[in-house]
Amino acid sequence: MRVQVTEVVDPAQGTVAFSCAVGEAVGRWRGEDAARIGSYDVELEIPEAVDRWAPHAPGPGSLSGVGPQDLAVTGVVVAVGEDDDPVLSLRVGTDILLVELAAPVSWPAIGETIALRARTLELYPYQL
Repeated sequence: MRVQVTEVVDPAQGTVAFSCAVGEAVGRWRGEDAARIGSYDVELEIPEAVDRWAPHAPGPGSLSGVGPQDLAVTGVVVAVGEDDDPVLSLRVGTDILLVELAAPVSWPAIGETIALRARTLELYPYQL
């Protein structure tokens, strides 16, 4: 996902504010180099399992959150795992976010738009 880091909120923790095509949020920078303001291609990851999700009105997906404890994500389910692989693929805009679901949650249907909350989001920069 292409993001614009707009502020380095806490350099010691790597906390950054960023914007992208699907919204604005705060997350933790996980690059080898220190976070800096600028445009980057990143892989987004929710580091902990999500224990709740809810159906949401259809749409392209979104990210929002003003603090590291307040992340909201919406997207379209494009793949679901199985009991021994509790990961679903969520299309958020044009990108895929892998989300681990904590047991014993139910599985959303492929093609369903869902909303979920997470405590934090991690940004892993990469070079194309």
